[in-house]
Amino acid sequence: RRSFTSKKKKNVTDWLAKMRNDDNMGLLPKKSNITVKELSKQWLKEVKEPTVTPQVYYHIEKSFEKHLYPVLGDYKIQELDRFAIEKAYKKMFDSNFSDGTIEVFASYFKQLLRYAVDLRIIIEDPHKNVIITKHGKKKKVDAYTDSEQRKLVGYLKDKYEPHNVLFYLLLATGMREGEAAALTWKDIDFSSG
Repeated sequence: RRSFTSKKKKNVTDWLAKMRNDDNMGLLPKKSNITVKELSKQWLKEVKEPTVTPQVYYHIEKSFEKHLYPVLGDYKIQELDRFAIEKAYKKMFDSNFSDGTIEVFASYFKQLLRYAVDLRIIIEDPHKNVIITKHGKKKKVDAYTDSEQRKLVGYLKDKYEPHNVLFYLLLATGMREGEAAALTWKDIDFSSG
């Protein structure tokens, strides 16, 4: 819904004529009650699922469930504005999420809002002028010391189980669990050594 006020009747008449013209040309958004949560599920299924790996799809889906739905999920897309979005980011910062986590989330959220524009649910992306303030927060990574690594390797040697190979892989490469779990045989280059 759009409104316009003016003290001059001609200005109102001109604006109304422009709105009718824009509507006839299909430039105005369709009336919709779709919520952020509903549209995000549609976007994930129609846009992301066919184009990303299952691991990336799962990551985006969980990111939305954890960060988007609790704060903005029930908002109607057409009622979403810059201030609501900034409030959501502030809540994430206040919950001690790192700048990097918020940047990745923002990237997916912007794609979702561009999808809403493409579907003509909204005219322009409300994220366009959002200011994401960086707080310089980085996740502290607690790595094993050399001594702890030696103890773990000794234990793994003494108590051999087939899944222990995973622990060797993680220790030797520095990979995270999710990265190792996503590996397939085609990711390994046997020719380079």
